[in-house]
Amino acid sequence: MFPYDRSVHWLASWPLGDRGFNDADPCSLHCAEARAVADFLAAASIAPTALVVEGEVGIGKTTLWLAAIDQARERGFRVLSARTAQTESVRAYTSAADLLADVDEIFWGDLPSPQREALDRMLLRSDGRSTNQRTLAAGFLSLVNRIAAESPTLLAIDDLQWLDTSSRNVLAYVARRLSTRVGVLGTLRTDKTSSTGASWLQMPRPDAITRLGLQHRSCGTGRALGHSVCRRPDGGGRRPGD
Repeated sequence: MFPYDRSVHWLASWPLGDRGFNDADPCSLHCAEARAVADFLAAASIAPTALVVEGEVGIGKTTLWLAAIDQARERGFRVLSARTAQTESVRAYTSAADLLADVDEIFWGDLPSPQREALDRMLLRSDGRSTNQRTLAAGFLSLVNRIAAESPTLLAIDDLQWLDTSSRNVLAYVARRLSTRVGVLGTLRTDKTSSTGASWLQMPRPDAITRLGLQHRSCGTGRALGHSVCRRPDGGGRRPGD
């Protein structure tokens, strides 16, 4: 089954660029990355599961994220996705709205009126009083559960560090209360300019979230590079050398 609580798999890798997964490339770990994604999707097709892909700028997080979305669709997942931006991180509910932008009307039909109204205001479909965040988060969860009742569902967010605060609070509420086949896939920049992590992301089961770390390494031997799982005594992950 999927890896243990808060484990960090640090995969030494060339930048993925446009190459995608290439098992035949001895200087990459695309095969290992593909296996990690496949394991994640297999677990998410059964129960709530999360995968956070971490690494510095340009290492290939978004390419891996896009490849995982393609694989999810091939497996029959319904994908709700959002790509965040630093310039939009101060705008309330930007990413939460993006996640729901293409949800079919059939799933909205009989939501409780307060939840539907809150979601409509978030999506700028209606005017009215200010949005109650708890009601909105409950509506978001109800909508995701309805979608997942029809097919496994993937919530995919690129660049978690730029999530606006309102969306982050909604997604934190939803993730903790998921009870069905929903995967949460995110990328996270780990350089010094990005101070916001993803500690807010907690799943119903503590062993249902894994962080996949990508690292640059030179390839001097023509041999596929290895990967390791690094854990602190308290069970948390660490980078090699920390």
